[in-house]
Amino acid sequence: MFNGTCSTIRLYRALFHYKKPLAYLCCDDLQVSNLRHEREEIVARQLQDATADSSHVRAVQRENVQLNVKVKSLLSELEEIRSQREHAGMQADSVTRLQVKQMAELSASIKALEVQNLSIWNKCG
Repeated sequence: MFNGTCSTIRLYRALFHYKKPLAYLCCDDLQVSNLRHEREEIVARQLQDATADSSHVRAVQRENVQLNVKVKSLLSELEEIRSQREHAGMQADSVTRLQVKQMAELSASIKALEVQNLSIWNKCG
């Protein structure tokens, strides 16, 4: 196989000693390959998550706009109802004042008629 010369023995020893590191290098290459594969999977997952997150953000933003429109609509409706209630209250106050005035006038008329009736009874009687 080899002729026993010093350089051949050194070469054989060198190759023999490098078998272990070559085996480790193969394992390291395999580990590097596995790590690259895992890295690619993680990057792909992050891209999917980012896409899903951005879709979720857009959906939440749309919902936020819809809710803001609804709030503005409800605030407008509330202001209209308050205005109607205030107007109804003012009308009720006006009707109450008118009724009080009419009651006072009727009461005065009744008293005047009672006095007139008493006066007529006194003349007749």
